[in-house]
Amino acid sequence: MGYRIGVLGNDFTYIKRLTDFIDSHYGDDIEISWGMAGIESLNIDVVGYDALLIGDDLEVDERKIPSGVKVIELTSKPADPTKLQILKFQKLESIYEQLMEICGSDAVQMPAQDDGTDEPEYNAYDRFADFVLTARRSNEGAYRVFQYSDKDIGEPDSLETGMLENNNIQGIARLVCRDGELLYNVTGKQPLVDFVSKHDRDKGARAKLQKVFANIMTAVSSLDEYMLNADKLLLDPAEIYVDRNTLDIALIYCPFDLDDVEDDMYGLISEIMTVCGQLLDEIESNSGETTDVFSNLQKQADESTRTKDKTVRLDESKKTAYLVRKRTGEKIMIDKNIFKIGKDANYVDYCIKGNPTVSRNHADIVKKSDGYYAVDKGSLNHTFLNGRRLEEQEYEKLEPGDLLQVADEVFEFNIK
Repeated sequence: MGYRIGVLGNDFTYIKRLTDFIDSHYGDDIEISWGMAGIESLNIDVVGYDALLIGDDLEVDERKIPSGVKVIELTSKPADPTKLQILKFQKLESIYEQLMEICGSDAVQMPAQDDGTDEPEYNAYDRFADFVLTARRSNEGAYRVFQYSDKDIGEPDSLETGMLENNNIQGIARLVCRDGELLYNVTGKQPLVDFVSKHDRDKGARAKLQKVFANIMTAVSSLDEYMLNADKLLLDPAEIYVDRNTLDIALIYCPFDLDDVEDDMYGLISEIMTVCGQLLDEIESNSGETTDVFSNLQKQADESTRTKDKTVRLDESKKTAYLVRKRTGEKIMIDKNIFKIGKDANYVDYCIKGNPTVSRNHADIVKKSDGYYAVDKGSLNHTFLNGRRLEEQEYEKLEPGDLLQVADEVFEFNIK
């Protein structure tokens, strides 16, 4: 049984992202609508709703709400046990689970909240030119610090800082925002560059580095559930922090508007992994040239933000990927690094109209440095590659001539 939920508030960015996420991932369980003013903005009879999720930035006359409709406050403040409340700054999947529980019963889950000497500065990639960090130590631990109050960079995004402050996001440095400063907790961790150089003679050094980058990929893939953008991760090897014992990582997230973002984070990560693989080849062959290789590490990472793919040959770089829709013969050019396929014309890059078996955001084709990959986005009727069903968020490489099936729509993948 599905539930109908209306969302009201003044924070357009948050409400739009929240409703888009629930609609695309859990549209079969929840029919969700949103408005930026009072109840009348929903344009649907409120009696038909199971619940209204109302932001704490909006005053609504609850006398206008029928008695059978549950009223839930979407709040950024600590939970009030006398009200039905959902905390704003938490994982979106958790919000979905709490909505399902509240609509199904009177039970409520209340998420918990948590509440030196400067070193030389590190300059990051071009788009982080104004995001210069310094080190600070205190009795509480070690931090990377950005002072923005005296810089012409504006204020940090309140939604993003709220997510970073109120959640322990795996692989992301915990943030404290106070007095014009951002403080990133990196206690017990060291920069990736130092980590590898100190382990260059260790047995199993390659396996350790592969584990580190597996942790990076895990962190990147989880960001959309917190409404965070992977392009804002500072993937500078001098600013990726690693626990030498557990291999846990802490990535720095920049909650400011950035210029020159290319939306090619998977390509960037793949490039850094390639460079680190070359580094370990040097280490394991006892070449003794680790210093030069480390110098090239950041240099190549810098170049990767300005180049879509430095590893492909010149003749391959001129080729274009495309799909042919078998039912109509239509040729569809894949002209983005993340090419979305589904039925919502306002969201996807290729819209499959008039087919109810296709989900709103059904599948993506993702361009990486070594080729194109198909990934299912949690669709109801699934995605298949050459007849094999893909698991949700499973990346499967595409080869020319492969048949990609989206629900009951079949496409042939090719490169010319």
